Amino acid sequence: MKNIKNSEDDVVQILIAEDSSTQAEQLKYLLEKYNYKVIVAKDGKEALNLLNEFKPAIIITDIVMPEMNGYELCKEIKSNESTIDIPVILLTSLSRSEDILEGISCGADNFITKPYHDDYLISHIEQIIANRKFNKSERVRVGVEIIFGGKRRFISATQQQMLTLLISTYEAAVQRNNELIQAQEELKAINENLEELVLERTNELLAEIDIRKNAEKRIIKLNRIYAVLSNINKAIVRVRDIDQLFQDTCNIAIDEGKFQSAWIGIVNNETNKIETFAAAGLANELIEVSPYQNPVTGVISSGKHFISNSINTDKSIPEIWKRNSLSLGFRSFAAFPLIVFGKVTGGFCIYSNEVDFFDEIEISLLDEMATDVSFALEYIQNEIERKKADLLIQENTEQLKVQNIELHELIKELSQTNTELVIAKEKAEESDRLKTAFLHNISHEIRTPMNAIIGFSEFLNDLEFLPEKRKHFTDIIVQNCYQLLSIISDIISIATIEAGQAKITENEVDLNSTLRLLHEQFLLKDQKKNVILILKNTLLNGEVNITSDETKLVQILTNLIGNALKFTQQGYVNFGYKLKSNELEFFVEDTGIGIPPEMHQVIFNRFRQVDDTAQQFGGSGLGLSISKAYVELMGGKMWLKSELGKGSTFYFTIPYKKVQRTTLLGKQSINAIKFENKTTITLLIAEDEESNFMLLEEFLTGLNIEIVWAKNGLEAIEICKTQGIDLILMDLKMPVMDGYEATMRIKNFKPNMPVIAQTAYTTDLDRNKALACGCSDFITKPLKRELLISKIKKHLK
Repeated sequence: MKNIKNSEDDVVQILIAEDSSTQAEQLKYLLEKYNYKVIVAKDGKEALNLLNEFKPAIIITDIVMPEMNGYELCKEIKSNESTIDIPVILLTSLSRSEDILEGISCGADNFITKPYHDDYLISHIEQIIANRKFNKSERVRVGVEIIFGGKRRFISATQQQMLTLLISTYEAAVQRNNELIQAQEELKAINENLEELVLERTNELLAEIDIRKNAEKRIIKLNRIYAVLSNINKAIVRVRDIDQLFQDTCNIAIDEGKFQSAWIGIVNNETNKIETFAAAGLANELIEVSPYQNPVTGVISSGKHFISNSINTDKSIPEIWKRNSLSLGFRSFAAFPLIVFGKVTGGFCIYSNEVDFFDEIEISLLDEMATDVSFALEYIQNEIERKKADLLIQENTEQLKVQNIELHELIKELSQTNTELVIAKEKAEESDRLKTAFLHNISHEIRTPMNAIIGFSEFLNDLEFLPEKRKHFTDIIVQNCYQLLSIISDIISIATIEAGQAKITENEVDLNSTLRLLHEQFLLKDQKKNVILILKNTLLNGEVNITSDETKLVQILTNLIGNALKFTQQGYVNFGYKLKSNELEFFVEDTGIGIPPEMHQVIFNRFRQVDDTAQQFGGSGLGLSISKAYVELMGGKMWLKSELGKGSTFYFTIPYKKVQRTTLLGKQSINAIKFENKTTITLLIAEDEESNFMLLEEFLTGLNIEIVWAKNGLEAIEICKTQGIDLILMDLKMPVMDGYEATMRIKNFKPNMPVIAQTAYTTDLDRNKALACGCSDFITKPLKRELLISKIKKHLK
């Protein structure tokens, strides 16, 4: 036999399909010894997949395999144009005619009978390789119909197949013939010395029979071990549950290996005891034996197998273990470690009823089986951990998605907040700029009337001026005082609004009377030759008695009418109201300079007039802002319509709250205020400032009023107790005792005494506080004579 040396450039590749890893390794070893490159597939299906990756020179396949047997593999190869020319050798015993016919039908190129000699196999491979270039020619298949076993069969094969089968059959016959010739020669020699050799031959035959029987027993035993190994490997491929794999392993050991008992024990890391995970075969109590008396403990600690081929004579086995084993019929015992990720976690134990059951080959195969199970455990645990990791990754991914969405929303909010901050910063800077301009303007607005007041006041002391001239100076001083008062009132009002202290104080209001009085005031104060001021009322007197904050309503209308008159040089100013649903809609219309569209919204902002109109017409720039705030506080809204150069119309609404009463005392016009008393009344003035008392005294001169002066609240109380007082003008801020306390004490002994509070405080809080302590009415400083007289007359009635 030649030892072929294939060069690296021309390496012959051989594909082996064999499910037995041991037989595959033996065949691979033989072929590699002759420098063939060998690739092994564990079954026909895997071999087909490998053919997609490379094309071998020869395919050698076993017949009995899982998934796909050798016949099926050969049919697949020969039915594919890309692989049809690859020679296929079937390893077969050719023991049955059916096997031969099946081999021919599937298209096999050659047959190697089992058992075969190594030289015989190698010579066939060399012959196929040497003749493969001839086999590439077109093959002609010949069909033959035969009757075999009582059945009609159609056989289709190529001439090469027929020739190969003929040669294989011939070689088998030659081999058998040579054996017969050799046997005949031996028989002839024996016959020549028959009497001497009969006894010797008989003994040899008996010994040979014993050897054959032992060999048959060994083969049977090995086949059982191979079956165990093969089926456990199949279970490893199929099963993905550890408990199920353990149980299947034990069952296979009993069913295929014919062992009497099999069990798998795993060490509990917490209790350090061996716990049974699976068992099959005879029930035995060996599993429950203490770890210190369990031979498996040594296997787990050493990581090496333990074999006892004679339990009865093995002194290393604890007596309790030995006694229980023998009672169950066990004679041999083997334990193999299960090593997972380099750590011994348990053992696989099997029992046989035969002495000396385990030899080196069987132990090697069972070691391989334990290793395969260990690898399967590693794979299953890796899969479990992978699935856990995948689940964790999925959960983390979902969390990250949520967090990304939240982060995106947060970034969006931060961006929006940043934009708002920038806008707020710009507004703050604009507000600061406007406030600075406002302060400059306020300074100008305050100093201007103060200049007139101080200047003309000095002229009053100069007697060189005629009385008419000094009266003109007095009118100028009064006009500038009112202007200064208006500016101070605006500043106080806006401060109250910004502090959130502005409140609504509702009372009964005769709307027509209030607007008529307002109309008369403007006619007296702001008459212009080229401007007509017109009042338009739409409700009858019985329908205009409402509940509202009269003070704020008058202030709103005063601001709007004042602005309209200020910015109108020619034409008219109309003001009035209309009833719309449940609201009163007020309007102030003028034919003045108008407002550009871009200013329609910002005109209501504080200080905006500073940039636009104050420089030409004067004013604090707070009137519209205050008016809009009061309107909204009263539950309404304010807006405007205007066209530059054509005039403006301001609108605002308040709720229509009609008072359900038949009559309400209307307001008298200023021209109608006359204090006509037939009897003298006594009026107490509680005022700590002498200048203020003197002013009040002048206001009331000639009205048939007797005046009594108290300089603090305590004096006021004493006077009320000793004298007949008809009405009290009570200053709220005084030394010794303030007006609040004094009023409450006076009301205790004179509950019907009318008390009119007079104060420089103007907020709603101060008004409400005064009314709460018992005051009948409220008037703010600086006082107006007409308003004071009207309130006195009202409360004396």
